[in-house]
Amino acid sequence: MRSDPVGLWSSPLVVAILGDSLHPGGTTLTKEMARRAALRPGASILDVGSGRGASAGALAQQGFQVHGVDVSEANVNAARAAAPGCTFQVVDPSLDGIAGPFDAILSECTLCLSGDAASTLRRFHDLLRPGGRLLLSDVVVEDEAADFRSAYAFAACLGGALPRETLEHVVEEAGFEIQWRKNCHEAMAAVRDDVYGRVDVPGILHAAGAGSTLRRLVQVANHQFDLGNVGYHALVARR
Repeated sequence: MRSDPVGLWSSPLVVAILGDSLHPGGTTLTKEMARRAALRPGASILDVGSGRGASAGALAQQGFQVHGVDVSEANVNAARAAAPGCTFQVVDPSLDGIAGPFDAILSECTLCLSGDAASTLRRFHDLLRPGGRLLLSDVVVEDEAADFRSAYAFAACLGGALPRETLEHVVEEAGFEIQWRKNCHEAMAAVRDDVYGRVDVPGILHAAGAGSTLRRLVQVANHQFDLGNVGYHALVARR
């Protein structure tokens, strides 16, 4: 889940750049995954890496019972204020202390932070009831983007991203049957356009004293995204 060893996603710099664009597709994609999973009102959902509570709040408004977990106490406190209809808890990346079974697990932009996608997915499997659903969306980085991976040194999240086919294979190896999938390249492009439309990203990086590795990563990410080697993928799978 969001182990975030360098504090990337909680840093004021990233918050200033991303604003509310924390994951491509936003809550629209979250609700689409819930619809594709055929979840009924009242279903219990574990939101792994719940961040500041946007997705949990959107699902609660649709009648789901959402429990969000995150490694960041600041995120959990913000989520409790933003989504009072949900429950939130600070946990460690292993999800120790969380007991299922849940009807569904939501994982948005978290698997690539886990450090071990296979073991994290097996843990998800254990926390779901038989027939439960995995709602997963994550960054994907194809093998062709070797320069992107080598530039990743500062940011654990993108360095842990898998190629699309590998991601699906790991999901299936963990005991899930994929029922729906979506290439979210356009949603990721919209996030990029929104960010660059709102803020001067190079200017912010320069003013914040960002090092050459960070600036290089942004440049390489844009180039590899344009080539289709960096993207975003969503799927729904059945336990």
